[in-house]
Amino acid sequence: MNVKEINDVYNNLNNKFQGAKVVKIDLHIHTPASKCFEKAGNTEDFCYKSLVKEAVENDIKIIAITDHNTFDGFNKVKHLLNDQNDIEFQKLQKNICILCGIEIDCLSKHLLAIFDVTFKEELQQKFMIEIGLNENCDVVDTYGPSKLVEIIEKYGGIAILAHVDAKNGFFEEFSKESIFSGRTIAKLLREKALCGIQYCNDLAKIKIEELIKQKDYLGNDTNIAFLKFSDAHGIVVNGKYTGRSGHKIGEEYSLIKLSESSFYGLKLALKDPDSRIISRIENIEDERPYIIGMALDCELFSKNFSNYTLIRFHKQMLCQSK
Repeated sequence: MNVKEINDVYNNLNNKFQGAKVVKIDLHIHTPASKCFEKAGNTEDFCYKSLVKEAVENDIKIIAITDHNTFDGFNKVKHLLNDQNDIEFQKLQKNICILCGIEIDCLSKHLLAIFDVTFKEELQQKFMIEIGLNENCDVVDTYGPSKLVEIIEKYGGIAILAHVDAKNGFFEEFSKESIFSGRTIAKLLREKALCGIQYCNDLAKIKIEELIKQKDYLGNDTNIAFLKFSDAHGIVVNGKYTGRSGHKIGEEYSLIKLSESSFYGLKLALKDPDSRIISRIENIEDERPYIIGMALDCELFSKNFSNYTLIRFHKQMLCQSK
């Protein structure tokens, strides 16, 4: 094998699919379509574009636009991305998956409903009418949260409890050092359609994990994804975050193993949180050398590249010596 063959094998190994990758996701982002969003004197278009650019710059692969009780923010972003006059902004689509979402006020608590990018405005309107939201209504009081989660699933969406340990969260009482109990939350946690819990404080997460181990709540047979998102209510201007609540994009996010950055891949991954949701500590990159794969020159294998059959290894399957 000469130097040219070695380089060709190496380059082709690198181009081969290597399995799931750990990527950043942020499924709770507000835009000027939310009344509480802080534009800080900037135009709405500037804010919409800044949000997407910030996500791309922070290497976030999947975001969801989740404004309060409206899909208008997502629709505006989608419109801007189709603007033929802004080619540079259009190019950002290659680096990020932008999902359709909404943050629903349900009986004073907040719930995220996230759908694929293909969730058209006709379906958005139909969904909002069914759950009891319209232009003059800022809260869903027609259904309890369990039924709402079922409707989200019926429309093909992902349901996630928003900032559960903060204001308007389903476990807000935890921050007051009291134990939240009740049939409503227990029933909600047992809903198979519930895909995740967004938390803010690590200590609150520990308490909630202990609670849902109890048989009356979730039990030990089913696991649920615990997630962190920015809940951004502003943009970064001259290095300063304009929002009065939440975090700037890139400050809080979740790490998840995905084969592809898509709604379908995300939905599958959230159903397997033990192996797909990664803590930041676990994600520390190891800079030591490792074997990326091998090239076999053997008649027992079909030869799909020159005289070699290429086998790509997944980095996380390798043992590395110190």
